[in-house]
Amino acid sequence: MLNLQNKKIIIATHVYTTGPAQDLRDFLLTAKIRKLLFIGHPLFYQPRLKGSGYELYFGNTGEKKENYSKIRDNFGVWSYIRDFFNNIKYVTRNGRGWDLYIGSDNLNALSGLVLKRLGLVKKCVYYVIDYNPHRFQNRLMNKIYHKIDQFCVKHCDETWNLSIRMKEGRKNYFNFSAGNQITAPIGIWYERFVRVNFSQVDKKTLVYMGHVLKKQGIQYVIEAIPKIIKEVSDFNFLVIGGGDYLADLKKLADKLGVSKNVKFTGFVKNHRDVEKMLSRCAVAVAMYEKYDEHGNLSFTYFADPGKLKSYLAGGLPVLLTDVPHNAREIEKQKCGKIVTLDKKSIVNAIVSLLKNEKKLVQMRQNALIYAEKFDWNNIFEENLARVMKSGLEKYGQYKGDIFTKLNFNFKKGKKILDVGCGDGSDARIFINEFGLDTYGIDVYRHESVNKIKGLKFQDGGIFNIPFPDNSFDYVFILDILHHIDEKNQNYDKHITGLGELKRVTKRKGYIIIIEGNRYNPLFYPHMVKMLGHNHFKQSYFKRIVKEVFPRATFKFFEAHLYPQRFIKFWKLYEVVMERFMPNNFLAYNIAVIKKYK
Repeated sequence: MLNLQNKKIIIATHVYTTGPAQDLRDFLLTAKIRKLLFIGHPLFYQPRLKGSGYELYFGNTGEKKENYSKIRDNFGVWSYIRDFFNNIKYVTRNGRGWDLYIGSDNLNALSGLVLKRLGLVKKCVYYVIDYNPHRFQNRLMNKIYHKIDQFCVKHCDETWNLSIRMKEGRKNYFNFSAGNQITAPIGIWYERFVRVNFSQVDKKTLVYMGHVLKKQGIQYVIEAIPKIIKEVSDFNFLVIGGGDYLADLKKLADKLGVSKNVKFTGFVKNHRDVEKMLSRCAVAVAMYEKYDEHGNLSFTYFADPGKLKSYLAGGLPVLLTDVPHNAREIEKQKCGKIVTLDKKSIVNAIVSLLKNEKKLVQMRQNALIYAEKFDWNNIFEENLARVMKSGLEKYGQYKGDIFTKLNFNFKKGKKILDVGCGDGSDARIFINEFGLDTYGIDVYRHESVNKIKGLKFQDGGIFNIPFPDNSFDYVFILDILHHIDEKNQNYDKHITGLGELKRVTKRKGYIIIIEGNRYNPLFYPHMVKMLGHNHFKQSYFKRIVKEVFPRATFKFFEAHLYPQRFIKFWKLYEVVMERFMPNNFLAYNIAVIKKYK
């Protein structure tokens, strides 16, 4: 677990309904953060909302202070400018020494940059919840908005985009690619979701959840129902939610004679009740339209719809249009199916799934596996750990680069095995920076390992790791595999070694393998030719890893030990390599594997 008990963090957001900012607040409170300032401004006039104000939380005592004004009905551009200054006022009122400011939308992020300049906050994150190159139809307003957006992206320590398309949108529409832009997707509280056994699922029910608007495409499903019920006579369509288009949909169902097949719940206040209804449905639908009423790409195209994650976390496969950035990934993972707005496409997709129970069961299992990756705990821990990292640099530029770019979310207190730990330099990091219960093995006992407090060292090699099955939460191995039978590089020996790593890893534990890449432009002449290291080709590395771990994920980056005199040049070299060169030329091949069985 990320240790935030000595940290002070600010979140500033505009509020209409709950969203990522509120989820982040809840995460930080669970982590018992030392001090949290949550600033909220109404997005627009709505009598049920509070006015601008803040909540101040003290994690050590559980104390909460709240100070909100009454909402005003004179909304306009000046309201948002006032919010900008209110952010600065609220922060200065509550002291200095804030570790991190997270601004959700550009004006809130801009306030953070001012506060950073004033020395009140150390780091600033711009959290981009929605983005569209055509945010406003007024050209001047749109230009001003995006200039502020680009300024924040350029000057904030990090920008958290919900999808890669936000970064691509800035590049494609404004030729802007500056800043440290990170993709931080929408998440869900995976463990909180209501789920039922498949025997309790209504296997012929399709569901839609959300605001009922014409652009959501619900009408296309209703228009397809007459043909669906010819194939699936007991088909039902559950529409959860209220909105301006609800009355029109009811009329459409009456007109087509399918009212008995469609149930409209209207607005459901309690989200737990919504989850219970979702859990008993078989399949979900998300019929997004790609373009808005002005012919521009929709907000959904650039965003990361949270609705999809909710469906999947409930175990529901999704029938969706090819609009969200992850539509094709969802289809590839076999937990969804892409459809068009064409009636025939909708009918075929629904009928083929509802009439094939075996396929439905498998897709529901796939949905849960896919959704688990997007638990808010994982997303927030990963991104906060990176942006708030401190101390890795003291282990040297090279080790600092390795662990920074690895960007793995180690959880404090877990057991890790460092295979081939050498002098224990990596073990020191595991112990001191990540708070891990650290074990190390090597065929040679380096004199330094006896001096590392907290390291439990044993003599041993990769072919016979001296620990029982399922012993470790993490197994880490850096630049060791290619030394196994380095002269002949025997395939069977590599597979045997990988099998041992798997054996000692706990179920749902992780194996992290880092290996130098043979044909990297710096490694090949230096490490391979001059020093005789028989590094793997990238293709071979992936082949042996996939043989033992078919679900492994890979990443690739540059990291070298550079002479400090020319460090800026070499860092520029790294940027060029990572942005413009194919992955098969980058210095390190990394495999991250979660053990499922």
